[in-house]
Amino acid sequence: TGDGGYLDADGFVYIMGRTDDVINVSGHRLSTGVMEEHIATHPAVA
Repeated sequence: TGDGGYLDADGFVYIMGRTDDVINVSGHRLSTGVMEEHIATHPAVA
């Protein structure tokens, strides 16, 4: 699933967050790393 978590001593599952940089936007899987690289190439971004 791309989610990270753990099972505690009492058997409860805790979901902590994503293990990758992929997000789902309107049914499309997008890599935040690729978006960051693309935005960083714009001359107005320092």
